Amino acid sequence: MPRYTIDRFECTDWAVLEDERARTFNVPRQWLPSDAREGDVVQASEHDAAVATKSLRFELDPAARDAQLTNARRLRERLPRAPKGDISL
Repeated sequence: MPRYTIDRFECTDWAVLEDERARTFNVPRQWLPSDAREGDVVQASEHDAAVATKSLRFELDPAARDAQLTNARRLRERLPRAPKGDISL
């Protein structure tokens, strides 16, 4: 099932989702769980509500969010640090 990160909310009515290839697209905010926030990971799934009708559902994936945060922290810790003390230019 596809996963998307909530990049941001725009104009209170829209959510910008980002896929694993960094492509973004907008969906109505009401399609997401009411407690969704920026940085959350949502998983999309299709449900057959009736025989000829399909619906798209987004559910929060807290484990994927935690994994992304852990990876981001690890990458940030690997960045070179600026020298301490006074700097002469």
